[in-house]
Amino acid sequence: MVASHRIDDCAVNDLLGRVVLVIAHNADFDRRFLERRLPAFITKHWACSRSDIDWKAEGIRSSALEFVAYSLGFFHDGHRAASDCRATLHALAQPLPGTGRLALQALLEQARLPTWRLWARDAAIEKKDVLKARGYAWSPGESDDRDAGIGMCRTPIERQRWLGYEQM
Repeated sequence: MVASHRIDDCAVNDLLGRVVLVIAHNADFDRRFLERRLPAFITKHWACSRSDIDWKAEGIRSSALEFVAYSLGFFHDGHRAASDCRATLHALAQPLPGTGRLALQALLEQARLPTWRLWARDAAIEKKDVLKARGYAWSPGESDDRDAGIGMCRTPIERQRWLGYEQM
């Protein structure tokens, strides 16, 4: 929040009623924050421009928004909500260097795929580094009935690979 300013929850909820897909560059972070703040976000579909576009396959070495912006030919001085939103929109409107597709097209293709949330419940704290290396991230479990734990989302291909690895 910004001092002396307040978000109009009714206006946001009215706008959300017409929203089909919420896009954020670091959707895991934004989703947790927004679902706690406005529960209407819980029922929305989400896409992450950071993880749902294979930036490395497109020739961009980092998925950090500042680096993506630089690689696509524009400057972004990040970590302010409004400028992050503008930079994300601008990046999504650009052709990707590897395939030439618009970044938004690549994002929407991934967003249409089913995903699974996997949880390492009751994992010992000593395992956190191993789990983090596997792609898990800490979740406090505050926004719904999930237990606190370490979780991740997986696309069908990642899920098959993950399940094969876990059974070894």
